[in-house]
Amino acid sequence: MTPFNSPEDQWALFAGSGYYLLSAPAGVLRIGGSARLDWLTTLSTQVFSGIDSGITREGLILDPQGHIKYPFMLTDDGSTAWLVAPDAPGLADFLRSMVFMYDVTIEELPETRVAWFLGGGVLEQAAVGDSGLLLLRDPWPNLENGGTCYFQGEHPAQRLPVIGVVTDTEGLARLKERAAQALPTETVEGYPVSEVREVSPSAWDALQIQRLRPGAAELDERSLPHELDWLRTAVHLNKGCYCGQETVARIVNMGAPPRRLVRLDLDGAHFGLPEPGAEVFTAHAGGESTVNAGEMQVAKPQAVRFDNVLQAPKGKNLFGEASCGAAQPAEPEVVEAETTAEEPIKQQVVGRVTRSANHYIYGPIAFALLRRSATGPYVVAVENGTVDAVETEIVPRDGRSADSPESRPGIRLPRLGAGIRPS
Repeated sequence: MTPFNSPEDQWALFAGSGYYLLSAPAGVLRIGGSARLDWLTTLSTQVFSGIDSGITREGLILDPQGHIKYPFMLTDDGSTAWLVAPDAPGLADFLRSMVFMYDVTIEELPETRVAWFLGGGVLEQAAVGDSGLLLLRDPWPNLENGGTCYFQGEHPAQRLPVIGVVTDTEGLARLKERAAQALPTETVEGYPVSEVREVSPSAWDALQIQRLRPGAAELDERSLPHELDWLRTAVHLNKGCYCGQETVARIVNMGAPPRRLVRLDLDGAHFGLPEPGAEVFTAHAGGESTVNAGEMQVAKPQAVRFDNVLQAPKGKNLFGEASCGAAQPAEPEVVEAETTAEEPIKQQVVGRVTRSANHYIYGPIAFALLRRSATGPYVVAVENGTVDAVETEIVPRDGRSADSPESRPGIRLPRLGAGIRPS
């Protein structure tokens, strides 16, 4: 069972005095050499050439089919590029294989720490005043130059900026000490925070799900950046050639991603959260089950109507359970409940949960990757049962981005050879 995180962790996080510390295999790479930025531009989905010192950008390494292999963030101090990646050793191995004759050096920094926290609090104040710390500002959810977006409307992450610091153990201790001088503080809702603390991974997941922020947990061998709305910060649609570019452009201009990321708000009556990989089903009345977990048979009892009010038979509730209700009038009109007796519920697996958390305001929430055409209502598998779920759409069902054309390019052109009769 996915653990429920401490509310104190989230209070500290949302007050800007709690930080999340990256752990292996996530880590930092140091890239040196005069060709470092141009070289990374040729390998990735993003333009890093000419980036100003102190600016943070995000990029992806794709395979030839456009699937995400390595996401990373980059900031440059004028002489060195600093990369923060969920799989630092894997990214380092890939980059080493692509050096060839370029003037670049690659160094893994396993002892370097990366701490993430919300901006606007005591940790940001302490970090900005310390010249010994390297700051990262998460570009999410800004629409970067050359990018496009799928989520429409005001993005929830606009009010939740995230900042990171790259430092060593001494620098982290110094940051905590400086931040603690401004305590106590409290969240916007008035929850008190009296210490600077490291928060649990579950507390961090709750924030990232609220921000609709994809990460390594959402990735598998089939992941495309379109499915996660990652084109807004990590992909430049107008840059030169890179591995996987054809797939990226084709989906934006001519197609739609096969899956889509959604946020699920879960029924809080069930004590428990779905594990990563838990199946998400649609549940529609009628037909036979198509899910491996088996078929759910729902038998509704007969109901009776008095003055146009639907009521259960004497001694039963509408679900056939024993009830201590009052006696019913004699000879009522017998009608069928809304779902007929013995009518099966057709369940179909439409996706899987990638991560879940218990948010201190919103309750149990989760990320899930669903089949693009899937429609609710949804139920999610948890330990010893299922829970109902309502989605927040991130990538729309039609799979169209803000820059997708109204119609497929060339749709009005005649097909090659159309209308030509053989002689």
